[in-house]
Amino acid sequence: ERFAQLEDLQKRIVAWRLQTAEKLRLAPATVMPEHLLVKVAYASAKGPLDADALRNAGVRVVVGLVDVLAKWFEETGGKGKETGASHGDPMLFRDEEIFVPTAAWKFAQYKPNKKTGLASWESSYNRFMAGEHPQTIAINPANGRAIQVNTVISHIIDGMTHGKPVNLGRLSSKTTFPNSEEWKMLEEAERTMNLDVTEDGTKLGDLLTPIMGEEFSAKEFSERDDDEKEKYSKWCALAKLYLAFRRVGYIPSFGPSVV
Repeated sequence: ERFAQLEDLQKRIVAWRLQTAEKLRLAPATVMPEHLLVKVAYASAKGPLDADALRNAGVRVVVGLVDVLAKWFEETGGKGKETGASHGDPMLFRDEEIFVPTAAWKFAQYKPNKKTGLASWESSYNRFMAGEHPQTIAINPANGRAIQVNTVISHIIDGMTHGKPVNLGRLSSKTTFPNSEEWKMLEEAERTMNLDVTEDGTKLGDLLTPIMGEEFSAKEFSERDDDEKEKYSKWCALAKLYLAFRRVGYIPSFGPSVV
């Protein structure tokens, strides 16, 4: 089903491109080249891209495209579903707050690529810390093949577990961190399962068993319905952040949002 949804997204972008080309009297490839169209569709799979990210990635015309991406994401269940703990205070960060771990996680292994000299996460991390938006990085990563925004976020967090400073203030506006209730649930799950997530070998499935329930955890992937898969995906993303913070000794603060 997800493959069919992604095909539908690409068709919608193609339709938008054709309509925009006719309106502006431009060739469709001038509005958006084919290779960029495919990258935008793939990078949007986990969340709609905003206008700034699209422009920075080389999309020359963004009028109407942001709405197309947002509407598709909403219709396919990406918006409005409460799959985590909806009641809880958000993590608090100062503007541009940079967290510097006292040390890398003790089990972090730096594995640079022979050709680039960089680890798989390092290019995304460097570009984010230089000020680039994760969405822009997702559309045009170092190897040229589009990746999803969640992958870019994971790369940035990998940098943190390797002892690198991370601008958490800026990152918090680009992704969803565990709120106070979700953090408590993950702490309780760690205790219930007798885990120490600061050690190596922690499996997300084990950590999330108390949250998802034994019945869900016993199911094969093919037996899970779409709502269960969506909920599990959300909790996996939160759990990865929880693991990273625990492994570098970060103690979060929570409180009401200040507008």
